[in-house]
Amino acid sequence: MQRAFFVASVFAAAALCGCASGVVAPRPGAEAAGLKAEAAAAFLTRDYDAAFLKYNKALRLDRGLDLRVDEAMDLINMGRTLVAMGRFADALQYVKEAAALAGEMRQDLLISEAYATLAKTAYLSGDIEAASQYIEKAVETDRAIKNEDAAHLNIMAELLIESGRINDAEEVLMKTLKLSRRKEDNLELANALRLTAGLNLRKGSPDASLKAYMEAYDVDSLLGEPVKIALDLLGMAGAYGMKGEYREALNHFQRAYMAASSSGFHEGSLKGLEGLIQTHTRLGEFGLAGKYAGEKDALIKKIKGN
Repeated sequence: MQRAFFVASVFAAAALCGCASGVVAPRPGAEAAGLKAEAAAAFLTRDYDAAFLKYNKALRLDRGLDLRVDEAMDLINMGRTLVAMGRFADALQYVKEAAALAGEMRQDLLISEAYATLAKTAYLSGDIEAASQYIEKAVETDRAIKNEDAAHLNIMAELLIESGRINDAEEVLMKTLKLSRRKEDNLELANALRLTAGLNLRKGSPDASLKAYMEAYDVDSLLGEPVKIALDLLGMAGAYGMKGEYREALNHFQRAYMAASSSGFHEGSLKGLEGLIQTHTRLGEFGLAGKYAGEKDALIKKIKGN
């Protein structure tokens, strides 16, 4: 009787420990999911060191649970974070590992995403040839599974433009614009419009360029994308300059400079200042050109930490 009571007590205690009233056991991978959400938030605020550390912790947890799809995505996200930090060689190692893992699992969507990320990484590191090969692999995979991706097509178009294959780029962009509009993918629609505008500027068609930049600006304003808004304004300024409308160019360079400065986009700030310097110089307004040259020097010193 005493033994029966002891066994019953043990099972009762175990039951209480395992499922207390109103308490649900955490889902496997929930801690990693929380870390990934925190990492994504840190990335958006450009705290790339924190984002990388959180993705790395999530990776260890996912590996411990043998969640291989999650592991591959962690590696891709770590690569993307390293790209944002300018650490391209390190990024390539992580994303190549993700591509190999996706290949082992025969996960086509992951394969495509890994190769598209490899393409962006190689492109930013200056290896256009490798980047072109990677994006071909990504787009071929998309076609094979009938899942065309506007982001991947935009990367392909950008690489074609860089390679001087303007007609091919134009064809891809027409397809991308149609696809992103059909899918209501405003992010990639704006990217495609911006690429189209830049392509038209290269072709010496400032009116067509201006129209596309204005449409991209409208979409980016709706999305609240400050860096891309600055890029759109810079593009519009360039188009106005090509048209000989220098006052409008100055207005847009100034707006681009202010938008970029407010969002901490130093490259955009410098381009805005360079546009102001060059345009004021062209107009013979050397005092204003000198003023902005001084601002540019001060910004460069600030960026370098001097």
